[in-house]
Amino acid sequence: SYSVAFHVTSTQSALYAVNQIGVYLDDGSIDTTHSPGRPQISHTPQVVDTNIVNDTMNWIKIQGNFVAAGVEKIITIGNFSDKAHTNVYSAVSYPGLSEAVYLIDDVSVIDCSNIPHAGNDTIILHPGDSVFLGVHEELLPYYWYVLGGTAPIDSGGGIWVKPTVTTTYIIKQVLCDRVTYDTVRVRVWPDTITNVAMAQVLNGSIYPSPTKGLLTVEGVKGCAGSVYDVLGREVLSGIVATENEVLDLEQLVKGVYMVVVTDRVTGFRVVRQVLKE
Repeated sequence: SYSVAFHVTSTQSALYAVNQIGVYLDDGSIDTTHSPGRPQISHTPQVVDTNIVNDTMNWIKIQGNFVAAGVEKIITIGNFSDKAHTNVYSAVSYPGLSEAVYLIDDVSVIDCSNIPHAGNDTIILHPGDSVFLGVHEELLPYYWYVLGGTAPIDSGGGIWVKPTVTTTYIIKQVLCDRVTYDTVRVRVWPDTITNVAMAQVLNGSIYPSPTKGLLTVEGVKGCAGSVYDVLGREVLSGIVATENEVLDLEQLVKGVYMVVVTDRVTGFRVVRQVLKE
């Protein structure tokens, strides 16, 4: 099935407003050129609104679902009913166009099997760094939330966020009477290097980078050490036992890793980025 939607507003100079505005999708056999303005009662629109549309200030959204026959190529929008089945409203008190005239915008036909995509879990090195979530798609009905929150923080298929702490975001899609979700986690490494004056970890060294496998952690004996991949998964951990501890990364795949050294007494820590070749 598919969701079809469009926005409509009445022109201020039109004398009338009507209901039964709908959309008909077919292979192009409908005749709208030789008999414009005449009822198309032999065609039943897949989506129709029974309300009179007389708003001249705002765009009114008309939306519905239909099952495609497989031949649809052309979209026709209008009133398909005859006078007996159409409600008419006199829109203005002064002479104007003796018709119901509408402006139409933002027409879309969307496959209902579409699912939201929040993106892959990611990591940023410093609190407040920007990261893009989702996809560059604005037509679908998307809403973004922070896990645990009740009010949307944004809409649209993709958004920029600047988390200061590790945060899980939720994208909500309402399409074809279905509500679906996807989540993405942005992990934030605390940027605490400037806040740990006189801490032991500041005097330590982690080298070389890039490395083909062996990594030396120097001057931080007794501290806790961990290595994380770019998805925030811990791949190595332990206590630095010597003044010149050697970590073996040879079994890890090539890529960027985060080495975290934490003072077990103060809790201060530093993060170093290492490239494994």
